[in-house]
Amino acid sequence: MKNYVRRALTNRYGVNRNIRFQNLFAEQFYYGHREILLDYSGLDSDMVFEAIISHGDCYPFEENRIPHEYDLSGKPLLQLEWRSDAELVAKQLGVSNVTSIGAIGAYSLLNQGFKKIDLQKNLIDFCRNFNWPESAISQVKELKEHSSILYFPEHSWVGDVLLHDLTRSNPLFQVNPESITVCLGWGDFTSPHTRRVYERNGWRVECAGISNNSIPMSPLGGRITFLKELFDLISSHEIVVSDQITTGLFYSALLNKPCGIVSEQSESNLHFSHWRNSTDLSSYREKSKLEYGWLWGKKEHYSKIHSDVETLLGIKSIKSPNFFRNEIEHFSLQDWIY
Repeated sequence: MKNYVRRALTNRYGVNRNIRFQNLFAEQFYYGHREILLDYSGLDSDMVFEAIISHGDCYPFEENRIPHEYDLSGKPLLQLEWRSDAELVAKQLGVSNVTSIGAIGAYSLLNQGFKKIDLQKNLIDFCRNFNWPESAISQVKELKEHSSILYFPEHSWVGDVLLHDLTRSNPLFQVNPESITVCLGWGDFTSPHTRRVYERNGWRVECAGISNNSIPMSPLGGRITFLKELFDLISSHEIVVSDQITTGLFYSALLNKPCGIVSEQSESNLHFSHWRNSTDLSSYREKSKLEYGWLWGKKEHYSKIHSDVETLLGIKSIKSPNFFRNEIEHFSLQDWIY
């Protein structure tokens, strides 16, 4: 999915210089990532990193997940990736100029006063204590032990629109509805019908903000504060659950919040897609479950869980403010606009 987004950004407008800049560098504006890194590094708010900054990577099984990218002169463009194994994967794929920097959410927490050692300790504690059960009956029992539950349903985006249709087999139906907060992706939150699917159950419905805008630098919809809002939601609930793999589950680990994937069994709910069909979506889901089976309740050793979480979040790859100030080229946003 990440590669599809990138190709669309790169190709959709043609070769006009300013538009080409937008296509190359727009990804760093997703979820306020650019602004978080500028704040972290003490750079002027007008700066744009001359690099592609990944907005996430939950799918290590994706083929050619780090594509070749080139700057306006045809040279390999710097790509900053979350995962700690990104540099090795890039080398195997023959892709140059790739650096692992860790998840941008970690930098958001660092900006909020956390220390790197705090995040590392939280991950260790999270993995050691992880005990999400596999059966629906046991999941209901676990959920009932918590007075506040944050639920991330699989979210739509402009390229994939999902139909939200809950079944009574979902363990969440067996707990106090007043304990449940649903965090919808912005595309689903703007749909009155989708919100009603959850609100009619007596569940509170929230949204952390918009992920990106057609004009990348626009702050419309809370783009810049997205991660702050997301972490506020996670920290204010006792447990975090979803129905599929989502970054929010891994970000809960940074705060040492228990999490898991509920056992609802449902058919593909793909309503519209510009790039894949229902079979492709089902395949992604199956591969995700094989990769991260412990999130569905499969029993795994601490070392496997810790390796998965630490690799995806790239905690050991977190860079210093000096790296972003002095080892990456920047240009002025005004140069881009005008």
